[in-house]
Amino acid sequence: MSFGNTTTRIIDPVIQTSRRCEFRLVPDSAYLSNMRLLGVGATTSQAGDVAYNALVGALGVIKSIALFDGSQLL
Repeated sequence: MSFGNTTTRIIDPVIQTSRRCEFRLVPDSAYLSNMRLLGVGATTSQAGDVAYNALVGALGVIKSIALFDGSQLL
């Protein structure tokens, strides 16, 4: 299968708090199943070079990911 007119988009979060982040996708657009979540990171309020757990990496800061269409869970 070939997709002739594909583009890469960077979508900034609309809602961002210390416990939640919400991205809103462009309406009436097609999204492929290989959509990527990039730039997930963590910061610390402690002084020094304290990093998050190296065994689980950045995935350790994600508790859950859900895809909604309005208020409908897909």
